[in-house]
Amino acid sequence: MTKIGFTGSRKGMSEKQLSELGDMMVRIDVVEDMNITEVHHGMCIGADQDFHNFILEFGGKIIGHPGYGKYDGDMRPNRAEVTVDELREELPYFERNRNIVDECDILLACPYDNIEKGGTWYTINYAKKAGKKVIIFER
Repeated sequence: MTKIGFTGSRKGMSEKQLSELGDMMVRIDVVEDMNITEVHHGMCIGADQDFHNFILEFGGKIIGHPGYGKYDGDMRPNRAEVTVDELREELPYFERNRNIVDECDILLACPYDNIEKGGTWYTINYAKKAGKKVIIFER
């Protein structure tokens, strides 16, 4: 039983990232027979939404971790309109990202670039420090 976490840019995934992620998901689920039981993502527009739509093809329980920033106010401009099987508490972005990592066995990451700043790289670095397996798909 494997729990997958996901982090990525609000700018979405590139075709290369989508292709490589698809190849890897087939290997994990079919070749290695890891039995993916849950996937966790942050419910943002962009890569989270791409991953959500992509994972619907593979099945499995989708757990959403909504987040917000200090400038969002009553609006949630970065929230994707997706339906999840289970919804976690809405938390500030970095806290939400730590929860995604804490609940997964493997973190899949699709950063926008290699400049190690922002939420995606924060999550990657947190996962590495936590001893999680991290797979980065470069743009």
